[in-house]
Amino acid sequence: MTVPALSSLIRDTLVWVRLSSPLEATTLGIHDDDHRVDHLGFARRAQEEQLRDLLRRIPRYTNPDDRLDAAALRAHLMEILILTYQINLPERSAGYMIDEFLSALFHQVNGSYAPHAHRFSALLYRLREVQRMLGQVLHGLRKNAEAQRVPAAWTAQGMDVAAEGARYLAAIRRQLGLWLPHPQSALRRAVAEELTRAARALLEFRLDLRRRVLPLSVAGSYAVGRRRFGELLAGAHLLPASPLPFVHQARQEQRDISDQLRDLSIKLAGTPRWHEADRILSAEHPPAARLIPAFREQVRRLETFSRKNALTRLCGSGSLDVIETPVFERASIPYAAYQGPAPFEARARKGLFFVTPPDRRASRTERLRHLREFPSAAICVTAAHEGIPGHHLQHLMSHASDRPVRRLVWNTFFGEGWAHYAEGLVFREGYSDSDRSRFFLLKDRLWRCVRVGLDVDIHLHQLSLKEAAARLVREAGLSASGAWGEAVRYSQEPTQPMSYFVGRIFFESLVREERRRRGPAFDLARFHDRLLTLGAVPLALVRQRLNS
Repeated sequence: MTVPALSSLIRDTLVWVRLSSPLEATTLGIHDDDHRVDHLGFARRAQEEQLRDLLRRIPRYTNPDDRLDAAALRAHLMEILILTYQINLPERSAGYMIDEFLSALFHQVNGSYAPHAHRFSALLYRLREVQRMLGQVLHGLRKNAEAQRVPAAWTAQGMDVAAEGARYLAAIRRQLGLWLPHPQSALRRAVAEELTRAARALLEFRLDLRRRVLPLSVAGSYAVGRRRFGELLAGAHLLPASPLPFVHQARQEQRDISDQLRDLSIKLAGTPRWHEADRILSAEHPPAARLIPAFREQVRRLETFSRKNALTRLCGSGSLDVIETPVFERASIPYAAYQGPAPFEARARKGLFFVTPPDRRASRTERLRHLREFPSAAICVTAAHEGIPGHHLQHLMSHASDRPVRRLVWNTFFGEGWAHYAEGLVFREGYSDSDRSRFFLLKDRLWRCVRVGLDVDIHLHQLSLKEAAARLVREAGLSASGAWGEAVRYSQEPTQPMSYFVGRIFFESLVREERRRRGPAFDLARFHDRLLTLGAVPLALVRQRLNS
């Protein structure tokens, strides 16, 4: 059991999250303040000091589980401190708070934690706060833009998010009858009016960005620098402060994978150039109407395979819905992503697997170009990453923990590392012997290797986003539009792009070590289960706990 001092600290941390970030609290499944939005400006100073006080209060424990939880909580709060308050993303990235608001709204509209009338009553008050929140965001953006601290790429992305958000609110208004079936009810009429006002406010905000922020935004200013990057690695992820060893490892693997891709390209497409083979193999993809069903089929097959082949004995009891990416998320999710169940909702066991379809407003050529990003032979790789045994399994297991820290914390080096490890795991264990699928498995690995160098070059060497996108096209085979969206995201999430590669090689190394140590007695499923029950904590804590 958790000792009382740690229990009190966790409780105070969740109260701090609820009061300082009610939008995030909603997505975590904490619904006391579903009627509120976040406060920016002067309120953030008090929030930061309260956060620092929580960090000062974290003691050190001798019990292994309490020691792990305390260290994981400290790392989690350090990441919030650096990204949210020191790098100050809410007041520099135009889309940051809009995305927080829309994510919370998505959860309120589609959640099952309370009756429709209860959820929409709280949402009504939250919608009434949108204009004030956007005014505070605009004030912070203007202040930072005047100091040349707002990247133009972030402002442009925020304009896209605002426009898509307005479309999403209008879509909810049209479909209100699904949740509030009585057309004459006062609640339905009031929510409809506030959705219209909020959509209008987002469009006005977009116009303000174009007129008042974009002209002051600058080409650079997204690089966090060597010191801050090292603080994130060491303080938030408990890794060495220098990323250079990871860069060297990734470059070596990139060379090895390029050789393997060359050989497969000759075999599959009759050319040594893997980019050309990719173009040929990507021509085989589902039609738009079959894209979501194709992913659903692979998710189902992979879950069955994971159970039958004992990759884990903890497949959990939660469902996974494969759905189209919400329109407001498509600026930052060009392909696919996973959203786990809310960790603090007792009944939340459903994960969401987002797949971004072609834009119906695009030309036929553009729609076909987008569909080529989903080759039929690659769908199983993405499904393994996002579903079982990847993200969905990991989230179900951490959310089933009776230790609140392991439900709250989600360290990207564990979370993305595990999902990237899961891609190769299913192939090693015999899910598919298709050379075409192996080609795309290797291509995705190559992409994750390229990310490591880009992460470092963007934030330590001020690599331009234009050149970062060009490298993704040239070295990883991404489309030009997808590469630009990825480059912008990397600039906003320092250390996250490298987490896939670093986490995967960590898990592969752990498995090799355990196989050598236990010999014939090694049980892969049991070892995976031990890892997953720890929660998505920093990797150093995983090794420490396994050795204790």
